[in-house]
Amino acid sequence: MAAAGVCLSAGASQAAPPTATQILDQFNLITSGNASTNSDIEGAAVIGGTLSGSATFFNNGSDLPNNKAVDVYGTVSGGGKNIDNGGDLYYTGNLSNGQVNFNGGGSQIKSGPVLPLSDYTTTLLNFSNTLAGLTANSSIVDQGGAAEFDAVANSSGVAVFSLTGAALQSDLQNARVDFNLGSGVASVVVDVTGSGSSGNFTDPSSSNWNAPALRNVIFNFETASSVKLGNWQASVLAPKASVGISGGALNGTLFAKTFTGGGELHNDTYKVPEPASLGLFGLGVAALAGLRRRRRR
Repeated sequence: MAAAGVCLSAGASQAAPPTATQILDQFNLITSGNASTNSDIEGAAVIGGTLSGSATFFNNGSDLPNNKAVDVYGTVSGGGKNIDNGGDLYYTGNLSNGQVNFNGGGSQIKSGPVLPLSDYTTTLLNFSNTLAGLTANSSIVDQGGAAEFDAVANSSGVAVFSLTGAALQSDLQNARVDFNLGSGVASVVVDVTGSGSSGNFTDPSSSNWNAPALRNVIFNFETASSVKLGNWQASVLAPKASVGISGGALNGTLFAKTFTGGGELHNDTYKVPEPASLGLFGLGVAALAGLRRRRRR
């Protein structure tokens, strides 16, 4: 599926907001608040607050996004950041000389990100709320040391799981994580529910994801305030949570209130089929890249 985005006519003054699936397809990390990490972020990023730490962006030349941009709506703090392979930095706050190294011809654009932050964060928050309202039709089965997600398609081709953060921790304890996609399953939603601590989640160090990145699987921690991940092989929505990685990497898209690093983010972004085959997730057309080029001129 080609990357989607927003295309403006020459006289247009504002782009139409991207859809949730466009954002999740094009960006590796989106936060409404701060992000601090010393680890690699391989894909494009939207940072709603301060960006700190010595992260390197776009370092994996074999899996670069079409949209190589880091959008910072706050301040760039501290030095040692690297933006490789022609990536650009759009920012609105402060940026001192030496804080960012551009390796490959990229630029810093003080005029700021192209779209309002709310076009990303409000869209994804609404998407999280929508997913949380889906009716569960699938279940996790203990298969003697394996947590098997037995996915069953609904009429839109979506398999929906629903369980508390505490239950998910228990299911993954000392378990191999398997996804069994039944006939017609195009996308998998795992709604992690619960108020207070029951909605929070810490990935057990004993869990073992033996699958490659699951680009059509998304975990929706709608109410959690804290999410700690390990070697994670799916995308994550955690709009109210501080999210960190305790070890390994997250292979997927992450939307969080804040991101505190601890591991890499790999550009295995969330992808779903075209609209004709999956009615729940609407997709738009065109590309943010063209809009960014016009903005730079």
